[in-house]
Amino acid sequence: MKKIHCFAYIVLLVFLTVNAMAERKILLDGLIAKVNEHFITIGDVMLRVQPLQRQLMVKYKGEELRRETRKIFEKSLDNLIENKLIIDAYKAQKGQIPEWVVDNRINEILHNIFKDDRTAMMRALADDNLTYEKWKTSIRNQIITSSMRQANVTDRIKISAVDVQNYYDLHLADYTKPSMVRLQMIVIKVSAEDDEESGMKKATILRARLKLGEDFYKVAKENSEDDKASRGGDWGWLSPEDLRPELAKAIKDLKEGDISDVIKTDESIYIAKIFALKPGSVESFSDAREDIEKKLRNKQGQRIHKEWILSLKKNAQVEIMDIDPFAGN
Repeated sequence: MKKIHCFAYIVLLVFLTVNAMAERKILLDGLIAKVNEHFITIGDVMLRVQPLQRQLMVKYKGEELRRETRKIFEKSLDNLIENKLIIDAYKAQKGQIPEWVVDNRINEILHNIFKDDRTAMMRALADDNLTYEKWKTSIRNQIITSSMRQANVTDRIKISAVDVQNYYDLHLADYTKPSMVRLQMIVIKVSAEDDEESGMKKATILRARLKLGEDFYKVAKENSEDDKASRGGDWGWLSPEDLRPELAKAIKDLKEGDISDVIKTDESIYIAKIFALKPGSVESFSDAREDIEKKLRNKQGQRIHKEWILSLKKNAQVEIMDIDPFAGN
């Protein structure tokens, strides 16, 4: 098997500019790979890239856009190469898809997508410059690749109950929900120019008022100096692990409704109230089992698929052209 590397050619400015139609046609017709007796053009690859192009253009710009588009181009090319290898392997083992299977699939598409309007289907094919026979061949190839993947990958995946249990035991932290606390806090800022003693005095007085029964929401709204003041000092649900160590330590043993001591840090002074608590929990093995089996099947399937494709490549001629089809654009 022959491999020629280098994918630095995917500048793709030509594909991001709708106007350059003449140059684009020439480049799209360029040969990018050969698999046994099959030829793959840049246009073949871009037919798979283009549906995702608009999404990329919304999310990325400039060099980042080119980099992400290159990744999709390379992945699409790999998929096309794999498909050619699979089709050839199917033919080598004298496989044959019955014509009625292909016809049934076409009828499904006709019904589900075109509402049984054959004229609309043929018009859509014409818009994509596809003849009916060429499209039917592509449907047949899709069925072949799907059945081959089923036989050579999916049917070979074996996940035992022991595998699932071992994964659960080793990844128990992933199925553990930490305890959560909903806090209300009054924050008094302390800077180098402030009198720290006066800040502590203010906090002590506010805490005494709260302990005597004043409404925390009202006191926080009138006195807190952070952006949560307008919400009565409501910080929402938090994991104690996400708090500063001084705060986490100060509220560790408090119960719902309790008010903390005055808590001093380098920048601020806090008074915290435990508005509500949610104890931590561990998802049971029975509840986690389906998710774990899915993860293990996906992981094993990827490994088996990779090994299968590598074995097909060993008996094939795969050549990827070392060219820059977008040079000068």
